Amino acid sequence: MIPLRGLGGALLAVSLFLLAACSGGGESDEAVEVPEGWVVVETEVGSVARPEQWRPQDAPQAEGQVESFAIEEEGEVVAQMDVLVSSITPGTKADTVDAAVQGARMPSFPQLEHSRREFTEVPGAASAFVTESTYVTADTGKDARSLDQVAVGEDGRYLLVRLTALADAYDEELFARVMDTVRVTADGADS
Repeated sequence: MIPLRGLGGALLAVSLFLLAACSGGGESDEAVEVPEGWVVVETEVGSVARPEQWRPQDAPQAEGQVESFAIEEEGEVVAQMDVLVSSITPGTKADTVDAAVQGARMPSFPQLEHSRREFTEVPGAASAFVTESTYVTADTGKDARSLDQVAVGEDGRYLLVRLTALADAYDEELFARVMDTVRVTADGADS
């Protein structure tokens, strides 16, 4: 299992991982292409799609976590996807949320290094930010990588989608396709 315990209390304000940028906001009519054979994971803030074979995990591991999926190879968990939802002050940019999320990971993963941090665009998001990182797992001491996307809606609710994998199982192309399916649908009308 890829350890995510460092997410816990640090996700006070950040939640579902999405790629995003400072573009528009509010409810999106923009369609997101979902690859054939994938399943859409819906939350109160938005959605993300995943390959159907990724196995749902039972117990949430972090505050705000709404879904978690194990990615297995030959019966062994080599990666996972976590979807979290939370809220912050409306108008807060996604990079600020991401900084809090990444800072919360530091005590658990002192070797955490970011190889990419940038704004991106996510349909329906007021702001979105992506971070790609490397670290050493706390329980096994193995090299690992993660891809986080934070997408913030106009009302301050946000999605954090995190894909983590052992370094040799990290599938950059597949993980990018997952992030391309992220969409924010919350517009604050029902909050």
